[in-house]
Amino acid sequence: MSDENSVQNGAAEEPQDEKIETQRALVGIIVRRSADIREEVSLRIHNGKTYPEILDWLNKLPIVKEILAAQFDGSAINERNLSSWRKIGYQRWRTEKETPNPWRMTPNTPP
Repeated sequence: MSDENSVQNGAAEEPQDEKIETQRALVGIIVRRSADIREEVSLRIHNGKTYPEILDWLNKLPIVKEILAAQFDGSAINERNLSSWRKIGYQRWRTEKETPNPWRMTPNTPP
């Protein structure tokens, strides 16, 4: 790695690819950890909640705090992380919700 890429304004900096992967991993791990969290994050986005509102709720969840402390040095999920989720995870969620699935059971479907 060249000095140009590793230091900016006197501070060591992660290479850009590593930052992007870390951000993806951060949201991916949290949201994939629980279907309930994934559903709730997507519902909040869908219902027009702001990123600060979603992040305030998400970063306060005990399971999220636990994962962040263990795997991400306690760094909170931020707007950029949530934006990454919105671009991929939320879009998949919307597609799942909007696409009829004849195999999906509904509350009125007999077993």
